Amino acid sequence: MQILLYNWAGDPRVINKQLTEEPNLTLTGTLREECRIEAPSILIQSDPRGQNYAYIPEFGRYYFIEDITAERNAAFRLDLRVDVLKSFAARILALEVHGIRSAVKQTPYIPDPQAPIESRMIVEATEGDEIGAQVRSSMILVTVG
Repeated sequence: MQILLYNWAGDPRVINKQLTEEPNLTLTGTLREECRIEAPSILIQSDPRGQNYAYIPEFGRYYFIEDITAERNAAFRLDLRVDVLKSFAARILALEVHGIRSAVKQTPYIPDPQAPIESRMIVEATEGDEIGAQVRSSMILVTVG
């Protein structure tokens, strides 16, 4: 199986990771037994140290290199974890999303039925000019949301 190795120094939460056009290393490896496509373990015969990102064309997925272990006879084991954002970037960006909650602070553009409603009562007392003078009061009710 062919493995293309890169060095990614950016934020792993970015969907469109800009990798160099050419991989730093192109290797052939052997898939270890009993591993999953989401987290494969691959045995290679070249030193991959200094690399932290991989692409496996056979799987069509990008991976973070979680661990590099030196094995016997100049062999190395790569433990990988799938980068879901880069692997499925086109499908993620094509999604039609309807937001119903805001993870940040409340915004007027996304009404959030679970956000706390602010309630304040302001009481103001007014004294009349003369004893027995009629005091007028008013109430203002403001509703936002």
